[in-house]
Amino acid sequence: MSHETVMCDAEWDEFLRLCGSELAEKQQRIAPLYDGGSFHYDLSAERLELGTSAFHVSVIGTYCISQATWLWGWANDSFPEHTREIAAGIKGLYERTGFRVFLDPGVRATRTDAQNLVAMAIHHTGGLGFFRSVEDDRLLYLCLDSQIE
Repeated sequence: MSHETVMCDAEWDEFLRLCGSELAEKQQRIAPLYDGGSFHYDLSAERLELGTSAFHVSVIGTYCISQATWLWGWANDSFPEHTREIAAGIKGLYERTGFRVFLDPGVRATRTDAQNLVAMAIHHTGGLGFFRSVEDDRLLYLCLDSQIE
């Protein structure tokens, strides 16, 4: 797949700033829903329970702390196939930005890079925010697609 338009540095910086500030606002709105207590997620059911709230979720990706690498959810064979298919929508960011990072299954990344990729993914999908789970050496990022009433 070829792409003729790539954001210039100024456009990229502005897009990143927009996505970051948008995500910060979204996280503030959902923070009261999470009572700081228990959480449980089931990727097969695409469901996350945070305290007394429940959400439909999709996988954004994972960050390996020791290897400093990011792996998109659509590229991770350990997730259910239908979950990976939903996560593949994030590839649409390539059309907007022209950057291959959205088509490559995984990349070297800092934790800040991972946070930025999450912010752009949430912006692209229109998610309510994200949830991060720490599992050994891996951070799992889930998009909160919608709240279950």
